[in-house]
Amino acid sequence: MKVLLFDVDNTLYSEETNLFTLVDRKINDYLKFFLKINPEKVNYIRKKYLIEYGTTLNGLLKHYNVDPIHYLEYVHN
Repeated sequence: MKVLLFDVDNTLYSEETNLFTLVDRKINDYLKFFLKINPEKVNYIRKKYLIEYGTTLNGLLKHYNVDPIHYLEYVHN
């Protein structure tokens, strides 16, 4: 069995770790470096995909055909 666990209420990682800030930065870096998206458009695209597809990854799968394993390994290393 595989398990995916999200710590949305800082139960596993304290707020001081800035986990969500770090993940946000990694997502932005992925969009800039691997997909060559203009840095000024990164936040717009992330917000758009979140609204339209529920997650950035779902939008990237639809529009950029990214490898989800590569994306998740990079963002959540």
